[in-house]
Amino acid sequence: MTMKSVSSFAATNVLPNTHLDYQKIICRLVEALEQQGIETTSLLDRASLSKSALYQSGAAIRGRDFVSIITVISDAKGDAFLGLTQRPLKPGSSDLQIDLALACSTLGAALRQMVKLLSLLAEGIELQVDFTDSEMTFSVRQLRPDLDPDDFLADYLLVLMHRTLSWLVGHLVPIKRVEVNWSENINSGRLSSLLMDSWSDNCGRSAIVFNRKYSALPIVRTHQEWRQHVQMVREGILNWPHEETGIKSKLLAQFRLALSSAEPDITIGKIASSLCLTAQTLRRQLQDEGTSYQDLLDDLRRDMAIDLLYMQELSVAEVAERLGFSEPRSFSRAFKTWTGLTPSRYLTQVSE
Repeated sequence: MTMKSVSSFAATNVLPNTHLDYQKIICRLVEALEQQGIETTSLLDRASLSKSALYQSGAAIRGRDFVSIITVISDAKGDAFLGLTQRPLKPGSSDLQIDLALACSTLGAALRQMVKLLSLLAEGIELQVDFTDSEMTFSVRQLRPDLDPDDFLADYLLVLMHRTLSWLVGHLVPIKRVEVNWSENINSGRLSSLLMDSWSDNCGRSAIVFNRKYSALPIVRTHQEWRQHVQMVREGILNWPHEETGIKSKLLAQFRLALSSAEPDITIGKIASSLCLTAQTLRRQLQDEGTSYQDLLDDLRRDMAIDLLYMQELSVAEVAERLGFSEPRSFSRAFKTWTGLTPSRYLTQVSE
């Protein structure tokens, strides 16, 4: 195996970035579909892309165009795998993955659950997660290379899984190594160049490898945030995590850990101490990021309350206890302050 240099991912808060050659990437996808006899002109038209313009030298193709064509193909074919495997994967499967992931407490557990579900649903592609003493690996291997001879799908799934894992923990998870099944020069238009500045080629599989320590990162997101994220992506707003982690994401992780304990202690003194800060320093850093301790705690409690009431169907008393309230009435008053509705009225409204 050799190591090939690729351009660094400059805009880590989005899936696409302006330095990547999305013209070549979309052409790869179009050609893979056409090799199967799939007509692509109408699909490109629906994504507001002209096929003739797509193949013009220097065409102005943006990351948003890439998201648009992926969405159109997935919707048109009813296949999250874009028609590149022998059996379609229903687009709604991503929501099931997130449901499983959000029920986990750590990144490693979430990755196991997501891959387990995909392995049950997918046919023609092998998805695997492996743990050693020092590494955590997610790998993809196409069992029907005739359906995707250019390995577009494997490339896409590596980036999508990395960004999804990063979203779950609230910051970009560092990658230790990228392995790919192909051998090409750095200007070949590969999504893998979003992941890191080098890769190992001719590996017989495509994989992203992390330091094992990241498997213990806490999950900090909620179902409400996922629905908001999906809607933003549909609207072309690509809000993936930044590489740098601010105090807000660290604080949310500590809130999650505290609220998952039998007796949650979420006083600012206790949480600040767990971050090796004084309460005064924590307040000042949060103010610098335009928020406050209580605002962040209320936002997380609100989203968790909605998840627990609506998705997990827990009682008001059970949710109150889980979120550290002394009694159900206190929780109900807080819930009405957050949402404008009592818990019972909220459930009635979302069920109508």
